[in-house]
Amino acid sequence: MNHEIDLKKYDIHTDLVLDTIENSSLSIKSDTYNIDDIKVTKVNVDEETSKILNKKKGNYITIEFTDVTDITNREKVTKVFEDELKTILSDYDKSSILIVGLGNAKSTPDSLGPKALENIIVTRHLFLLENPEKNILKVSKIAPGVMADTGIETQDIISSIARKIKPSLIIVIDALAASTISRINKSIQITDTGIHPGSGIGNMRKEISNDTLGIPVIAIGIPTVVGSSIIVYDTINYLFKHISYIKDNSSKNKLVFNRYNYLDKIKDKNEIVEKVLEYRNLSKLYANYCVGLLDEIREDGKIHTIFNSCLTRTGRLSSSKPNLQNIPIRSDYSKLVRKAFIPEDNSILMSSDYSQIELRVFAHMADAKNLQEAFIEDKDIHAKTASDIFKVPIEQVDKKMRRIAKTVNFGILYGISSFGLSEDLKIDVASAKEFLNNYLNTYQGIKEYMEKEKEEAYQKGYVTTIMNRRRKIDELKSSNYMVRSSGERMALNTPIQGSAADILKKAMVELYRAMQEKKLKSKILIQVHDELVFNIYNDELEIMKELVKEKMEKVVKLSVPLKVDIETGNDWYEAK
Repeated sequence: MNHEIDLKKYDIHTDLVLDTIENSSLSIKSDTYNIDDIKVTKVNVDEETSKILNKKKGNYITIEFTDVTDITNREKVTKVFEDELKTILSDYDKSSILIVGLGNAKSTPDSLGPKALENIIVTRHLFLLENPEKNILKVSKIAPGVMADTGIETQDIISSIARKIKPSLIIVIDALAASTISRINKSIQITDTGIHPGSGIGNMRKEISNDTLGIPVIAIGIPTVVGSSIIVYDTINYLFKHISYIKDNSSKNKLVFNRYNYLDKIKDKNEIVEKVLEYRNLSKLYANYCVGLLDEIREDGKIHTIFNSCLTRTGRLSSSKPNLQNIPIRSDYSKLVRKAFIPEDNSILMSSDYSQIELRVFAHMADAKNLQEAFIEDKDIHAKTASDIFKVPIEQVDKKMRRIAKTVNFGILYGISSFGLSEDLKIDVASAKEFLNNYLNTYQGIKEYMEKEKEEAYQKGYVTTIMNRRRKIDELKSSNYMVRSSGERMALNTPIQGSAADILKKAMVELYRAMQEKKLKSKILIQVHDELVFNIYNDELEIMKELVKEKMEKVVKLSVPLKVDIETGNDWYEAK
């Protein structure tokens, strides 16, 4: 393990908020939707999130795409960009716009700003000479160059111009730095936060923003550069992925991507393959968790996290510094990380996990009788769903059927589309549409419930959980169809996910009160989504098991039973 690639050893910079989120392993709420194969992600960075990410407070829109060399695809990207830019500009005074093209026109990777200005028509001079047509905006532009050529900070130049011509809005266009090669020329970021020129390459100049200029600044950028260490890192990863492309005998030996990694299939063929897989998994665990968690140990020998009660829009608790809700459990190696979390002396750890709470809440709120019946009879809900939509006896349901049913069950909670389901299942859209139709036809009342929730959200401007907590959904007011669609998905999911969050929070409060009344020494340690982890003193184990089960399962009365699974162990690994 002495030669693993650890990017934390290098000074990695990025201008992209999505890069920052991904590299931090933080759970930050975002709204995402797809237009064909174009992905749009919107992140609102508030005060708390700004501190966590070290990014300015404001709105960030990222448009991700694959190939713009094809004219049809380029037109699609252009239309999406146009719609998103119109949306973010709708709240600003556009009576006079100054467009700034940042960067070095002599350096191809840094020439985006000056090059973009070549295609922008200026109109400000028309207003000085005569009264132009009413539909013409007052537009001016400037490419201030770089400090190496001018000897002047770019912000100083823009500030001087702004004081003279007094624009109502400034739009800055610049090349950005990314933390992965895959984003180069395949993403567009729009933000209302302004920009620090050069920050992505570690050469931060004076900030160009509303805070420094007193004028709103919209920044538009495309990643065109990455650091050299990233190029090496991504090249190695590319080689691994390249090996994962295998011949598919069913399609005339066409090369297709094997998402389950071809290396796993041939690890018994050669000793080196197994070693490569082991090295890759351990390297990631070592860099992301072992070293990272050691850095978080405080003087008392413990790791303390911060729980954010109001950071997520659905009401779920989030964890930061470090994020203890993101400890891995998917592989045998990753599960071992949880062995590092141990109880106090004379204690054990106990995990209590709500079983499929969101589906149970959904069955209750939608009054879906078939789903309710399955939960009441304590059946395998995904096998039961597969049996219903495929019209076969439950004992004939195979793994593939159950997997499809599970994806549909959870997809419905998030207002999944036929396209979204086809992406998740890697099938054609027509087949995905058929699965969804079969589901909605089988479970009467669900479609009606979904339509009712959307209609009420449009009327009221908000949705409520079962405990009457409200979430305002401004996206429903947007003139942009895709933004409204995103709002509709929020309107469907929030009452379910938000209600599940309410239930768990209420259970935590009632548990704490009951533990105080009984003068118990045991403690609630952490909350991980639908799971509570306790430090239980040995002499209080049976009392706590009974108390936890009672309070969590009876905290609210639904049309279906709430079910809690309880496990114990000498560390978090054993308790989970």
